[in-house]
Amino acid sequence: MENEIYIKDLKILENNRSLKDIIIVDNNMHSFFLQITNGLPIYDYRGDKKDDLFLPLTQYLKSFLSVYDVRVKIDKDFKIKKFLEQR
Repeated sequence: MENEIYIKDLKILENNRSLKDIIIVDNNMHSFFLQITNGLPIYDYRGDKKDDLFLPLTQYLKSFLSVYDVRVKIDKDFKIKKFLEQR
């Protein structure tokens, strides 16, 4: 079914993990809409063997190693909340 939307709710993990430590990497912002500042938007992967975006993504994810709260960094870097508020 092509038009289905799956939403990931990180609150099911709160008993074991803090939301400040969790990142969702997804090509669909609807997937992480409930915790928008936990999500990293990425481009769709279409099977292109020349797709080399994984290396920059890996480097970016490494930048979270010394971050206390991933949500603050994601919000600062992507400004998704601000973008959604302006719509």
